[in-house]
Amino acid sequence: MRFFIAVILILALFSISSWSLSGQQSKILKSSGIIICSSVSGCGKYKPMLIHKIYPGQKIYIYNDVEVLGRRVDGKYEIWLTWRIFIYNPLGYLDYTSSISTNRRKYDVKIIKYAGWFTWTASKSKIEGKYTIILEVINNLSNEKLTYMSYFYLSDSLTKIFRVNINYSLTFENMGNRPSTITKLYVSIIRDWKPFQKVVLGPIFNINPNSVESDEYGNKYAVYRDILLNPGEGKTISIQYILKINISYFKHRYISLNSLKNLPESFRRFLAPEKYIESNSSEIILKAFQIKDGLDDVYLICKGIANFTSTYIKYVKVPENKGALWTYRNKIGDCTQFSRLYVALARAIGIPAYTVSGYSLSNVDFDRIFESNIGHTWVAIYLPNYGWIPLEPQSSGDRFGLTPYPYIVFVHGGGSETSIDDVKISVGRFYYYYVGPKPRVKESLKYMISRISGFKENVTINANIPDKIYAGEWLNIYGNINPPIDNGIVYVVVNKSNNIVFNNFFNVSNGIFSGEISIPPKKYLLGTLSITIIWPGDEKYNEKYFRKNIDVVERDSSISISLSKNEATIGDRVIVYGRLSPPLNNESIIIILRSPRGKEYRYTVKTFDGNYSFIFDTGRRRAGKWLIIVMWSGGERDYVYKSCRNQITLKLKENILIENLLFLAITIMVAAIVISILIILLYRRRRERYEEIYLSPIS
Repeated sequence: MRFFIAVILILALFSISSWSLSGQQSKILKSSGIIICSSVSGCGKYKPMLIHKIYPGQKIYIYNDVEVLGRRVDGKYEIWLTWRIFIYNPLGYLDYTSSISTNRRKYDVKIIKYAGWFTWTASKSKIEGKYTIILEVINNLSNEKLTYMSYFYLSDSLTKIFRVNINYSLTFENMGNRPSTITKLYVSIIRDWKPFQKVVLGPIFNINPNSVESDEYGNKYAVYRDILLNPGEGKTISIQYILKINISYFKHRYISLNSLKNLPESFRRFLAPEKYIESNSSEIILKAFQIKDGLDDVYLICKGIANFTSTYIKYVKVPENKGALWTYRNKIGDCTQFSRLYVALARAIGIPAYTVSGYSLSNVDFDRIFESNIGHTWVAIYLPNYGWIPLEPQSSGDRFGLTPYPYIVFVHGGGSETSIDDVKISVGRFYYYYVGPKPRVKESLKYMISRISGFKENVTINANIPDKIYAGEWLNIYGNINPPIDNGIVYVVVNKSNNIVFNNFFNVSNGIFSGEISIPPKKYLLGTLSITIIWPGDEKYNEKYFRKNIDVVERDSSISISLSKNEATIGDRVIVYGRLSPPLNNESIIIILRSPRGKEYRYTVKTFDGNYSFIFDTGRRRAGKWLIIVMWSGGERDYVYKSCRNQITLKLKENILIENLLFLAITIMVAAIVISILIILLYRRRRERYEEIYLSPIS
């Protein structure tokens, strides 16, 4: 599990007017949902997986990032986020859960971007099939919670039903200096335990037994008599089997304790105290009812007992003759003591239970032979409506309901005393009587686990996908898988020039799948997109691909243009108006006025509900034909639009009245100038004559 935090300072530059600066509440503004990745190195630094199909040994990252508006506190912005993840295996069992938190943090910026992620590693021991991811993103300051769901497929791991080849052997050696005789040897024979265990082949003995006997628990034994071992001599008895193991999960279902009151008489021995299972001890009874704690649900009570034994007892190898009460008092024990204490606690409450003995196969690697020399003991409990189910008392209650695997059951009632033909034995994998030196015994189990995948069928995929789509439109996909697969998923991957644009998944129900994918209104998506539908395959069907190319195109646009008058006189105000299709708000419309001499004047106006208008003041404009051009650039809006333009001509005429008045004014001005000149000339002439008379001599 890892967690990364990044603060995006740039986001803080943008104010959010809808929130007051004082007492503003925290809010998640944006979330990426679940992104399943092959690697993550930081916030926004991740590599999403093309197909959510993984294999043993592979690690995946479940990634989420959010943008959160901090709560204003003392001039700072406080946030507190928590991520919780739940991963359920193909049986519905909770395979993994975890949580991470930012705790309370304060920052100087309003908007902070955080990323949280979890890791999950596949192994061969995990069950093959579809895993479900539930991710919760919680804003602890506002109690806001976002919940997301996604899936992935685990392939080539342990199948729900798998095969085990077994060679069980017992070797007896006489280490003494005189003969030893095994007078009676009881070797347990593996039998069916439906639905968990089925014997497909066997038992196959290297030495045939003298007889086959049964005990009161239904266990069968191969009985050997009078096996002579001379000094230094050893003999091996081996039994071969092929088994099918079925992994099951029993989900919680309310079961009242009253349902245990009328059980058949045969259940009595699974409720009574016995040697090593002191269910009548006052100490055991007191602890059992403390665990019960007023519950009336058998399922939850049994789960609570598992929680207790798994945490109360420290695993220490101890002698076989230590029972439940000793274990309770000393708080130590091995698998036998865990099981005995669990059974005693269950019986003290009135829940039938007993121990089982066999082997836990610790190495899960397919088609390889492993050997184990140590047996194992665990528990079977009875749940009405379910029957007898196995459980591991060393595992916490979180694993309750999931049958322990890969386990092989040899006998039921392990450790209990029984008798066969009046011969007392302790129920176990083997039991023997001897005369002479005690032989040394070596018990061994060689096993090989194999997946049962069987022959996989091919499938066909048909899908209805349009040939053309607008950038910004929803791509609707409808299709079917044949044979009609149920409760599966298909992945839809969108590629542009071999680069993944985005992917999604659709649920498959009765062979039908449908869904839609948003094609973003981005110019880089224009052209050919490749749509790939992927059925990842499962334990029954092979994987299959369906591909189709589609064309992503721009949406057409248009703009109309009209004039309040097509002919105008200089000085008039002409309204230029029209409508943009699509009818978008606040779009920039460029208006170009081209004069009769070709000179251009450029203006910009904004649209309102697609409408625009512009006032052309013709005062001081040249008469003649004016070309009025309107243009819209188009581009990335709710769709990607083509640009558009339109034009219209305005005939601008001279104003006659103004021209006449101007002519009259000019005429008057010219006349005034002429008259002024004449007056000046006349004045000068008169002045000259006067001066001439004044200067003449008197005769």
